Amino acid sequence: QTTLPTAWTGASGIGFTYDSSIPASRIWYGDGTGYSLIFSTRTGSATTARMTLTDVGNLSIAATTTSTTTTTGSLVNSGGFGNAGAAYIGGLLNVTGAVIGSIQALSGAGAVNVTTLTTALTTTGANALTLADGTAGQVKIITHVVDGGDGTLTPTTKTGYTTIVFSAIGQSVTLQFHTTLGWMVVSNYGTAIA
Repeated sequence: QTTLPTAWTGASGIGFTYDSSIPASRIWYGDGTGYSLIFSTRTGSATTARMTLTDVGNLSIAATTTSTTTTTGSLVNSGGFGNAGAAYIGGLLNVTGAVIGSIQALSGAGAVNVTTLTTALTTTGANALTLADGTAGQVKIITHVVDGGDGTLTPTTKTGYTTIVFSAIGQSVTLQFHTTLGWMVVSNYGTAIA
C-alpha cells in the first residue's frame, strides 16, 4: 500500500484507523504527520497497537496495551522485546525490571566473545583465552564456573595489565572497553591480574 491511513483526533486524543485489506499481521498506520509509523495487530474489529516509531527517536512497544513515550530518545516497553541486532538509545533508559544479558558457555581454550554480556568459563586444563576489541563503552563479565585448570585471558587491547588468570570456581571479572585504552578492569573477584 503506497498511501498510509491517517490519524483522526477524538476526545481522548489521537486514534488510528486501519485498512481491512491489509493482512492482520501486517498493519501499518501513519499518524497524519508523515513522520510516525505504527505497527499493530488486528483480531476482527479490535486493533491493538504493538509498536510506534516517531520522528523524534521514540520507540514504544506493548504486549497487550499501547505504551506511550514522553521523553525524546526514550524506549518504553510494557511487554517483551526481542532484538537480534543493536538498539541505540539517545536518551535515558529507565528499567524497572531486571537487566538480563545472554551468556556464552566457553569450555577450554578459545575466544571469549564480544557478542554476549557474560561468559561462563569452564577450564579443562591450562587454557589460553583471548578477547578481541569491543565497542566503546561495552561491558563484559567473565565468570569461572567449572575448574579444570587455570584459564589465562589475554585481551587484544588493554591498559595496566597483561593477563587475567582464572584459577578457582567463582572468580569473576568485569571489564569495560575504551577506544584507545582497550579492556579496562572495572571490578575483580579472585582473579590474578598481572
